[in-house]
Amino acid sequence: MPPYWPWVQANRAHTQTLDSETPKVEMGTGDAYCSEIIPELSQEPPESTSVDSPELARFSLFDSITTLLKNASEAQPIVIVLEDLHWADNSTLLLLGFIGQKLGDAQILIIGAYRDADLSAWHPLSESLGRLTRERRFQRLALRGLSQLDLADFLRATTEVDPPDGFIEMPHAQTEGNPLFVTEVVRMLEQADELFISLNTVARHISHIFSKIDAANRVEAATCANQRGIV
Repeated sequence: MPPYWPWVQANRAHTQTLDSETPKVEMGTGDAYCSEIIPELSQEPPESTSVDSPELARFSLFDSITTLLKNASEAQPIVIVLEDLHWADNSTLLLLGFIGQKLGDAQILIIGAYRDADLSAWHPLSESLGRLTRERRFQRLALRGLSQLDLADFLRATTEVDPPDGFIEMPHAQTEGNPLFVTEVVRMLEQADELFISLNTVARHISHIFSKIDAANRVEAATCANQRGIV
């Protein structure tokens, strides 16, 4: 993943809705520093940000992106979603920390999503979150899995099939209600319907998959998939 990739995606989504001059106006005098995150600007940075002053170059980049976001939020509130932060590079996390400290009362909401199962105490994201907890507006929300009732409702809504008695317990225990894994269950159910396979057969297949990779739950299954390059 290239440096700053989540920010590249977020800023690209913003600038694509604007004319070519508006981002430059929003960044003020810092537009020349931002080509690393907004390649569409395609300007050479000033000589003062040459390789002999990387810290100054990074500060100028971070300050310019922060200025862009704050100026843009004066026209309308902004929501930025950064996904899979457990895979983010250090530059992305440093920029997140910088912006988090400089937002003040700007109308900006930054939502960062990550898998806590992939974090250790020494993970770079753990350090970033530790620093962000000191910010007044920072909140950390733990997303729980779907309950068995929620899972049953989800399956009915997406497959238009009533789960048979006793079916929900097995996939719920194996996915822990995780929406990503539940979606995979739904995909398997749809394929099962096309192949005239019963829901209980699908449940047994899921159980066999977990058994084959020696996974007791979805966290262990996801870890195994990452290690084997499956996802």
